[in-house]
Amino acid sequence: MKIRLLVVIYNKHIENNITITSATNAAKIFSDFEIIVWDNSTDSVCRSTNEYYAQEYPLTYLTNNENAKLSWVYNKIIKEHQFDYLIISDDDSEYSEEYFKKLQSALLTGNLVSVPQIYVNDKLRSPAKMGLIVGKHLDNIESGTHKNLIAITSGMVISSKLKSIMSPIFDENLSFYGVDTEFFLRLSQHNIPLHVLNVRLTHEMAMHSEEYKLGKKDLSTNFRYINNKQATIYICKKQSYFRGMLAKVYYLLYEHLKIK
Repeated sequence: MKIRLLVVIYNKHIENNITITSATNAAKIFSDFEIIVWDNSTDSVCRSTNEYYAQEYPLTYLTNNENAKLSWVYNKIIKEHQFDYLIISDDDSEYSEEYFKKLQSALLTGNLVSVPQIYVNDKLRSPAKMGLIVGKHLDNIESGTHKNLIAITSGMVISSKLKSIMSPIFDENLSFYGVDTEFFLRLSQHNIPLHVLNVRLTHEMAMHSEEYKLGKKDLSTNFRYINNKQATIYICKKQSYFRGMLAKVYYLLYEHLKIK
């Protein structure tokens, strides 16, 4: 069984990266395991350093020397690399040996898509339910098979069999935010269940951090907010014209009433 782990890094160093270091635990579980690093760093010095250190690690290092769309990167790796299962990861997720053991058991049942339970500040943030406009967090969730859920891509595992069902797997109209949500909504449209692993990952989410403060002056300049807003409206419009209009009204009210 060929297992590949794709980690996309951005302006961070490969050396001592927690995701890459902890992912080596997989070698204890899977006989055919490889880490693929896609470097989205815009800092040329950072990229040069990473390319140098990549030679010291048992991994494949790739870059196109720019901050490419995540959807494009995911589709490119899926298209150009051979695997039975691909793990998609952010660059700040830590993987325990337990994660890979639970994953191994889940893969033996032939699940097309599996996700861990992701906690941010001790609160479950993934998987979640999709509301009319945005996701709705759950208090808890049982491991096993579920339908009509959305999730964060970090730690997500997809089978190569998905390529014959969904093509392309990720919508390249989305770049950063919304790539995961749109994927899981289409998964539901194809009536493909989601397997929730009985394992937790802790994760950092910039828009949920205490440092993330948004003022009215930031509405036209804050990349994270703008990208998230555009993605949400696009995804809702893709579901129906009515939901697209509701999404626009939602943000109009949010910016007028909630942002100081």
